[in-house]
Amino acid sequence: MRKIVVLFFILYNSIFLYAEDITFEAFYEKSIEIDWVGVGIDVALGDWNDLGKKVLFSVGKEVVLSVSKEVVKKVAFQVSKKVLLQYAINKYSYDTFTKESKNMQTMPLPQNNSGSKTYQQAIEVLQEIEENEKALSYLEKQKIIDKVLKILSPISNEEYEKAKETIENTGIIEAYKNPEPINNASLLIERYEDNKELTFDEESKKESLSALLYFISNNYNSSKKYAKKSIDLANKAQVKHTISSYIYATSSLYAETFNYDELFDKYLKYSFLEEPDNQLIPLLLSIHIERMIHRYSDRLINEKSLQKIFTIISYKSLEKFKVQNNLILLSAYINIIEQEKVRIFALTSTDNMTIKNSPKTLEVVKKSYKSYNDLLNGVDKVILALESIEVEEEAKKQVDISKKLIEQYNNDKTRLQGLIKELEDSQSNNKNIYILIGIGLFLLMSIGYFLSRRKEN
Repeated sequence: MRKIVVLFFILYNSIFLYAEDITFEAFYEKSIEIDWVGVGIDVALGDWNDLGKKVLFSVGKEVVLSVSKEVVKKVAFQVSKKVLLQYAINKYSYDTFTKESKNMQTMPLPQNNSGSKTYQQAIEVLQEIEENEKALSYLEKQKIIDKVLKILSPISNEEYEKAKETIENTGIIEAYKNPEPINNASLLIERYEDNKELTFDEESKKESLSALLYFISNNYNSSKKYAKKSIDLANKAQVKHTISSYIYATSSLYAETFNYDELFDKYLKYSFLEEPDNQLIPLLLSIHIERMIHRYSDRLINEKSLQKIFTIISYKSLEKFKVQNNLILLSAYINIIEQEKVRIFALTSTDNMTIKNSPKTLEVVKKSYKSYNDLLNGVDKVILALESIEVEEEAKKQVDISKKLIEQYNNDKTRLQGLIKELEDSQSNNKNIYILIGIGLFLLMSIGYFLSRRKEN
């Protein structure tokens, strides 16, 4: 009898009291095998042509990339084309950022189909992409995702009543000839009734799936909104929310303004440390850092932000990803150092005299040089971290190439200081010339005035 009571108690707890954590494990049941040696170097450096091979809807199994002078040159070319335009506009553009994000890495589609009936229906439709990935175009895949987002959206009473009418008014012969309307109506009714019975954790998982799909679809405002909903519901259910926190932290980089310290401390750090065995961590770090790099130009991200990343990847619980994570961070440092260098060259060497003579230009290049210097000091910690551990030959090559590049950047300091000094002197001389011209004009006007007065007298 006692055994039956104990068994009943266990079953009761399993069925009625169990709440599911909203983690990466809850979404990615199947493990994704990725060769991470040297991952992220070209990704973060921006070798956009080679990285065109990345498919929006898949992770890919081989992401072995390398640093090269050619890659750095491509970064310099891309940045030099953009820097003057960005400087002239001087305004963050969400549309521009999302457009550029289409060439960036993104999160994989979920694999796990356990959850509410609504969640299960959504995953079932998403499997169309996995089953026909090579045959489907980008737009076709996006249509399937839009269909799933519709499944996940709230159902109005009006839609529910209409579905009931469809079932009541559809005859057997009509349903046999054209089963789609009645099938759709049945699924909608099932979702409607299921949604009314959802527990907090089930609802949180549903909202997190919406956040994930909006993220993959490049709609970061909606992604952030649904991620926050998921977090709030997970907190009510008292379960983990690592995937929702990661999506919120990364989607927030698309906001016009944000506090990165808060995003890191409350969300990104939590998403990694609360699920340290998550095999996707190097990919997630690379996705986040790619977007951080974009916001470096408007100074919402700075070297201190990169140091925060370095702090978290140095945790003992994430040690098994130490090589991959540090290589990804190293690539980010090199990318941004190159951007700052090109910004200084572009603004001090421009033929546009309005930009060249503007006090704002001098202010910008001085800030860029300070950032350049801070980055070169900060990157040393990453190099030392990589040199302190045993790495494979390919990774060792990446570190050696990076060290040579960093040495070159340090040697360029004197030249960059010289360019800034030349600009400062040029602006100072121009200012003196304008003063002299002003004095000359004043004297001419004064002489003219006195001569005219004398004539009158």
